[in-house]
Amino acid sequence: MNKNEKMVTIPFLTMTFVYLTELYYYLFGYSSGVQFVTSLFFMSILLFIFTFLIKKTNIPKRAFVIPTLLSLLLLAYELPTILIDDVQYLVTSYSEPEEVIEETGIFILSINLAQITNVKNEQEVRKMFTYNGVKFFYEIMETTNFKRYTSKNKEIFRLLGLNRRDFDKMAEYVSTYINTNNPSVAEFLSREDSSGDSAGLALVLSGMIHQGDVQNNFPIGVTGAITKTGKVQWVGAIKEKIQVANEHGYAHIIVPHANLAEANEAKEALGLTIHISGVKTINEAIKVIENVNK
Repeated sequence: MNKNEKMVTIPFLTMTFVYLTELYYYLFGYSSGVQFVTSLFFMSILLFIFTFLIKKTNIPKRAFVIPTLLSLLLLAYELPTILIDDVQYLVTSYSEPEEVIEETGIFILSINLAQITNVKNEQEVRKMFTYNGVKFFYEIMETTNFKRYTSKNKEIFRLLGLNRRDFDKMAEYVSTYINTNNPSVAEFLSREDSSGDSAGLALVLSGMIHQGDVQNNFPIGVTGAITKTGKVQWVGAIKEKIQVANEHGYAHIIVPHANLAEANEAKEALGLTIHISGVKTINEAIKVIENVNK
């Protein structure tokens, strides 16, 4: 590598090193989003200044022009990181199970997830969700920069059309199995404020019962994501959803087989008597419903 080639690569390698170092510090909690973005801002300014300073030298212009443009792109991409700095805690709480299609007996198990900002500590969050000595939450989770960053990236990819919301994917997969023109299902799938894909299995089972493909006369709590091929996949907050089902008095719930061990551990830890069935496919879920109705 000759001298000119080294001059071209050094600014780029330096920029890359600085960016990855600052990103590492941010992801592992050594710096805030504001500090991370500020460091990228000053790096861009320095590169911009050097681009003008080398005009009267023998250093190739591209040595600083390319890193400067890349640093500005990185700055624009990482700028939203500042906006999510305030989210300190995530709180899960009870959400009323929903029977999307009435008289099917299939109830979607879900939870409320609140983002808490501008608090001093977890004790303050607990006070916010406790009334007259009664606790109105399941779990308080301190969020991390890694979680914030992952969420930010997903949202940017979605806005750029590179990724779809899990909820939108679920709507497509559900339409593979049932007629989504049903007013109740169509209304549920059109909700702009809904997220996640854990209602997929319940929607399919509700539709099948409504269409007469399956018979059910008992209330059953259901959670589970689905694929186009009928597989049932893992979902989050399974411990909380079991508590929701128990509080609502369901004797049976259906969960993904991938969540079954976690569900049984939660059941034992909480001292519940609810019957939990783990399924790997939609067909297995149908068999569970048939067995419950025997």
